[in-house]
Amino acid sequence: MSQLTINDIPFKWIKKELKLPKTIKKGSKSVYVKYIQEWLDYHDFKTPIDQKFGIATKTQVKKFQRHYELIPNGVVDLETYHLLTQPMLEALSPIEGQFHSFSQASLAYAKQQMHYSPKEIGGENRGPWVRLYMRGEEGSNKPWCAGFVTFILKKTAHYTPFKSPIRGSRSCDTLAAQAKEKKLFISEQKYKKGEIDLPSGTLFLTRNTSTDWTHVGFVRQFKNQTFETIEGNETNNNGSQNDVVCSRERAYRKRDFIVLR
Repeated sequence: MSQLTINDIPFKWIKKELKLPKTIKKGSKSVYVKYIQEWLDYHDFKTPIDQKFGIATKTQVKKFQRHYELIPNGVVDLETYHLLTQPMLEALSPIEGQFHSFSQASLAYAKQQMHYSPKEIGGENRGPWVRLYMRGEEGSNKPWCAGFVTFILKKTAHYTPFKSPIRGSRSCDTLAAQAKEKKLFISEQKYKKGEIDLPSGTLFLTRNTSTDWTHVGFVRQFKNQTFETIEGNETNNNGSQNDVVCSRERAYRKRDFIVLR
């Protein structure tokens, strides 16, 4: 994986978040205090996410600094902020090597994201990972499974010679419509008839009705009775309420597919 600098990040909405404009310390009140508190939570140095840099935040910053062998002064400078946000910077980096298809490349980039355990932080559909996948937006009314998929499609198209087969959307229904327009939509019935052999990296859609889909993700591996996925906006297995990027085992019932050539 090639190392990426902040200035090289191609996604402007998250680039601004990762670039600390000034030193942040006790008494500060800004959106960057919120970002710091979120990243402390990600690293398991939890503190209230209230955008106020008080004694609790300072204490957790000092613990984080000690853990990474920095001077434990409780002040967030460029070095401390870089270490806090480094997982996302690494997750944004291009993958070295050649790919033979868009589906192969997009699956590799989905695996890359999962490696860094992206999760909601600070509430339902909130936090830096959600904002990454949703072009800076977050909130209880912002489910992000399709946003995660679309981000992977756009990142794959940016870093490889391949063009994304569909434009992408934060709506599962729109993804289905785009796939049908491009003749890339494969219904559950058609797949079960064995009319087409789908590659890993295909998208699956959870079908509610013939015109309504409620969830989307990548197929990691097709099997006889089930398929393995990589998907976002799915509840964590450890019992917490955070939704995460993770792998799941899914049945074929009520699943349609979008083939990415």
